[in-house]
Amino acid sequence: MKSMLRCALLFGLLAVPSAARAEDPEKLASVVPAEISEVVSGGTWSDSGASGVYRAIVVSPSAVGQANVLVQMLALDKTDVPPKVVRTVLIKEVADKKLANAFLAMDAETENEMTLIITAYGAESEQDTSLHVKFDAKGKYEIMPSVGEDAPAPAEPKK
Repeated sequence: MKSMLRCALLFGLLAVPSAARAEDPEKLASVVPAEISEVVSGGTWSDSGASGVYRAIVVSPSAVGQANVLVQMLALDKTDVPPKVVRTVLIKEVADKKLANAFLAMDAETENEMTLIITAYGAESEQDTSLHVKFDAKGKYEIMPSVGEDAPAPAEPKK
């Protein structure tokens, strides 16, 4: 519960009031907390008349020592600049694994669908951990088998 509260606080810090926004990119970047270690955006979604893009964020609160991954759905509208956050989803399975770090890649070639590839490196075990998480246009997600998992056995060549 504490980590979710801290994540909410960090997102509050990212939502800088319009009056405080600077046109200078360096000033804008300076308000991003160090606990936000990675951000990737991409893909498109549309639902109930709204449309926009996905944004994935790695939040690593130093007091907690573990990575959390959240996906936001940003609504793009000509009248709303910057985009409006319409949904924020914590990927519970990442939080449950208590990963020390997380690195993101996004596959978003299909409209209304985005697959987030989350990789963590375990220094103690010298082994990577990967999760493939597929999101839909409503912000629902499912954990997908990683490449090589649950794959059918190769067919025997015909003689």
